[in-house]
Amino acid sequence: MWFASRLLAGLVATCFFCAAPRALRFACHSGAALASLLPMEESLDTSLTRSIASTPVGDLLASIADTTIDAVVESGSLDGVPFFGLLLGGGKAYSAIRESLSLRKIVIFLQQFSSLSQEVRQSFIEGFSTPEEQHRFGQSVLLLLERAEDMKKPAIVGKLMAAAASGEIGLAMAMRLSKMVDKSYTEDLDYLKSFRPGIQGELTPIADALYSAGFLANCGIDGGDAYGNGGYIFELNEYGKTLATYGLN
Repeated sequence: MWFASRLLAGLVATCFFCAAPRALRFACHSGAALASLLPMEESLDTSLTRSIASTPVGDLLASIADTTIDAVVESGSLDGVPFFGLLLGGGKAYSAIRESLSLRKIVIFLQQFSSLSQEVRQSFIEGFSTPEEQHRFGQSVLLLLERAEDMKKPAIVGKLMAAAASGEIGLAMAMRLSKMVDKSYTEDLDYLKSFRPGIQGELTPIADALYSAGFLANCGIDGGDAYGNGGYIFELNEYGKTLATYGLN
């Protein structure tokens, strides 16, 4: 994992500014700051944002199984997706970066948009009125995906952003929830799918964690009965309901 640490030190610290395979290879080896050398429209941040509207996201990614992601990326089938076309100009770059599982996270994220029409995805991208806005969105997503400790969180973030793209929730809400998910334990989030309001019994520690993460509301204390069956009363708040509906479905 030495390469992954070196890559993050060089790329995350410079907002993932890379313009071509040659520049990427240079950054991987030296960690040099490229932001001052490269135009924003050629950064990985912006290319990820534009990738959402690319044709392969709707056609190819929808049919890729998790176990075949590596093979599909290496085959060059995803070169039509701006992010992968920019990043994978040289086989050496992929051979190294896949150690960090970053590409797998990107594919899983983009797969969540595959059920949306080309028109909807294109309209979402056009909603970013300037290259700077595309850059900020792409940068935020890349940082969230890089911090994800498993492959479930990229899917959750992708579902939330796809819901924003389709107009079901606002982009600000999708981004807020994604950042809340980033700070949560994935297995705790699964509990939101079957959550029932009230005293949580032996699952109170999980409810406490979800409350601290911002997904539950504490509605007071139930004093219990003669057998001592009491405790804090929890229920889903707006964030918990929205995440369960659009990010965990």
